[in-house]
Amino acid sequence: MKFNFKIYFLILSILFCENILAQKKKKVEVISATKNQENEAQFTEALKWYLTEDYAKSIAEFEKLNIAIPNSAPVSFQLANCYYKINNLKNALTHAENAVTFSSKSTPDYEVFLAELYVENQQYDNAVDIYKSLISRNPEKIEYLVELSKVYLTAAKYEDALKTLQETEKNIGLNENITVQKQLVLIKLGKIEEALKEGEKLVFSEPQEISYKINQAQLMISNRRYDEATQYIKNILENNPDKISLHLLLAQIYQETNKTDLFNTELEYIIKDDNVDFSTKTNLLMSYVLTQKDNNAKEKAFQMVEIMSQQKHTDPRINALYGDMLIAKKKTKEARNQYVKAIKSQKSMNEVWSRIIQLDFELGELDSALVHTEEAIELFPNQALFWYQNGTAYYLKKNNHKAIESFEEAARLAPENSELSQYINAQLGDSYNAIGKHEQSDQAYESVLKANPNNEHVLNNYSYFLSLRKSKMDLALQMASKLVDKNPTNGTYLDTYAWILYISKDYSKAKNYIEKALADSSKTNNGTIIEHYGDILFQLGEKDNAFQQWKRASELKGSSHNIKLKIAEKRLIE
Repeated sequence: MKFNFKIYFLILSILFCENILAQKKKKVEVISATKNQENEAQFTEALKWYLTEDYAKSIAEFEKLNIAIPNSAPVSFQLANCYYKINNLKNALTHAENAVTFSSKSTPDYEVFLAELYVENQQYDNAVDIYKSLISRNPEKIEYLVELSKVYLTAAKYEDALKTLQETEKNIGLNENITVQKQLVLIKLGKIEEALKEGEKLVFSEPQEISYKINQAQLMISNRRYDEATQYIKNILENNPDKISLHLLLAQIYQETNKTDLFNTELEYIIKDDNVDFSTKTNLLMSYVLTQKDNNAKEKAFQMVEIMSQQKHTDPRINALYGDMLIAKKKTKEARNQYVKAIKSQKSMNEVWSRIIQLDFELGELDSALVHTEEAIELFPNQALFWYQNGTAYYLKKNNHKAIESFEEAARLAPENSELSQYINAQLGDSYNAIGKHEQSDQAYESVLKANPNNEHVLNNYSYFLSLRKSKMDLALQMASKLVDKNPTNGTYLDTYAWILYISKDYSKAKNYIEKALADSSKTNNGTIIEHYGDILFQLGEKDNAFQQWKRASELKGSSHNIKLKIAEKRLIE
């Protein structure tokens, strides 16, 4: 609701003149000049708080004035405005009614405000009465007729609204705003043909005014009269071939009627036109891209996005969209470049920041991940995800103390038991284990398993680290066994279980599972698993075979720092 601020320029004089006149009529002693000055100062103070949007303080001051100057229309009016601003419609309505009642003369601003409040409170009949009264006293004020028609429209009294608009049109002649209102009412009444005829009156009155014709086409489209709208637009295009708004309407029709080839033609025309607002292009293109499933259509969309990304613009959404499409084509680095361009234009796109950081990890660029996570944290200090990503970067760089700081902050911010909190606590468990803080590590892992007993990352790492410490071996065996039961061909989990069996001195069973792990093609050249295999064989007395496995492991990544000593001395070193 808009308030007419012009009243502020008169309000102080009205306040005090009205108060003095009212008191003279009632033969009450006139307030002293000093008292008037005090009230004026208090009103100014109250008004200052209102204009600075501190409505609580403004209300407090105006309520004091309401006591000092009872039955003051301006004070009641201001209180109504204040209460309206804080969504206290009940008090706003009471004071607005008082303002109209207390006013010693006709004050349309008060009455219009009260009518608007009645509409918000769905007291439509009261609002109608006010506008009818205003119209009878101010027949030259056509805007009151228009507002009355709006009340009827809101109250779903469409026939009354139409009658009022027709009366208004009779008084002022053909008018675009009145015509639009009449069309809205006619549409509500289901009289589409009559609504279009009303529009044609405008078109006929000013045949060179294209906007009237465009409004007609939009009305046809909104009522799904696509064929009629298409022909209507094409007729206009004959004399206005470069009118971009007409091409936008055609594109809308072709998109809504699934005429892909025709839509593509219009879309290409729009995209290449430098005079079209870039945001409009982006909105149209994004809606198109998101609905395409056919590969040829997707490729066409990609080409158009590529064209737009190269145009001079300030809309970061097109860079973000281009980045998404590049990811689909597995062009990771190029995608990240587009995302970076997007955040340079608009830093507040937190989802784009997250994608950039994820791509940093995929590209193995941990320093970039650290830089980007630090920047994101500065912009979004309460976003747990960025603290988690920051901690992950530090963890991968083996800076576990810094990783723990970030993970702890992420854990504080993340919703309890959420999927993100599970990721955070899993990484906390890994980080605390890396610096030998096993109690904290175990607590972090167990908090994850409490929320999700089947978390594979935790079941694997927790069980493996327990076995290295030879601690809680029953729990370690239970967790590892659970993993391989659910993932019988996963080489990593099979190796973990085999190693825990080895630590438990169940060498035959350990050999069975380590050989299953090596059957996983992705683990054939894994130095850790092959070295474990050698250790198990050694304990089973198959020493020659064990030496061969150690030699293989020494040539691969993942073997321990003791591997060469094992080979040289031909013995286990743990």
